[in-house]
Amino acid sequence: MENENYEPIGVGNWLLTFIITAIPVLNIIVILYWAISSNTHPSKQNYARAVILLFIIGIVLYFIFGITLLSQMSQVGY
Repeated sequence: MENENYEPIGVGNWLLTFIITAIPVLNIIVILYWAISSNTHPSKQNYARAVILLFIIGIVLYFIFGITLLSQMSQVGY
């Protein structure tokens, strides 16, 4: 992190952030941009990286539970 002396993000900016991330397709583009852009506020960049990490964890858990469910269903005879 180049500059430790930055102003915190205000409530209005966070509200706009949450509204933007609620819009389908645009949210993916914006989150990826915020995560990799060097001129994004560090707090927003960390937020975007956390969202991406949670998304990856969710996908992995989805497949683990899906495979487990399919395995259990095949053993029962569905």
